[in-house]
Amino acid sequence: MKQNVIIKTIYRYLQLSFLTPVLGVLILILTANELTAQTQIIPCGNIKGIRVEGDIIKFKTDFRVIKPGWDDVNKTAKEAQEPSFERQDSKAVIETQLNNISITEKVTDEGRGAASASVAFTANKNVTMAGAYMCLELPKEDFSEPEINFIDKQQQKAGAEKNYPQSGRDAITKAATAKGITIEASDHTMEVNIPEATKILVQKGDPSWGTPDPKIYFTIIPGNASKGQKAEKTFNIEVSGEIDKQPVNLTMDASSPGRKFDGIGGNFRLQSDKDPEVIEYNLNHLDVNWGRVEMP
Repeated sequence: MKQNVIIKTIYRYLQLSFLTPVLGVLILILTANELTAQTQIIPCGNIKGIRVEGDIIKFKTDFRVIKPGWDDVNKTAKEAQEPSFERQDSKAVIETQLNNISITEKVTDEGRGAASASVAFTANKNVTMAGAYMCLELPKEDFSEPEINFIDKQQQKAGAEKNYPQSGRDAITKAATAKGITIEASDHTMEVNIPEATKILVQKGDPSWGTPDPKIYFTIIPGNASKGQKAEKTFNIEVSGEIDKQPVNLTMDASSPGRKFDGIGGNFRLQSDKDPEVIEYNLNHLDVNWGRVEMP
């Protein structure tokens, strides 16, 4: 409560001062002890990385339903579905739909550099597909030329069907049934452990095809899904590596105050039943001085 009062006082002061450009920095400093979530996850359910001592180690996850032949890929993404998102202390709970498959995901912070993602899939209809997966993408900024190895790799059955591409842009370069993977790069390492053996597919990444970052597919539903079919997986993720602890130097040029800060603005439009309630709250509790409305 005390911090909220301080923030409001600073906000009012900044409306009349030249300190507007550093408003965001001041608020972050004052609220730093309240920012406890270390896993960066967006409302669609995709994980963007894990923070270690404030420094984020970046990677990307999403869920994918891939059609036979791998020529049609549908995945969770910002504004592509209509998910529900809720935070419960250190846990984020997401519910969404992807190609007639209901998805419930629970992501929990598990300590320094660690998180768990529990996933439940339910097919609402019969779905023809190569499979449903959680995809892990490794950006080269944090995982340059990674070495990827399987954990508790199981013996491949002779004559096992390979329902994934073995050549071309989407070629799978490594595949195994295992209980996870280890990833080692120059600056960072990552480990994903799965309680039960899971089919795992690795795409190396090819800049010539416009897909430079390696991708790892963890199978949740292999092949076609029947109406009512359920599948659950838990992924225990841990990252580590070099943390950037260089000090930040903030310089303020008092001779260039910038424009006066009038207040916040909003894009007030009606798209859902809850919009009027949100608009009324903003107008009653925030200093709204600008707005955008549609002209009839």
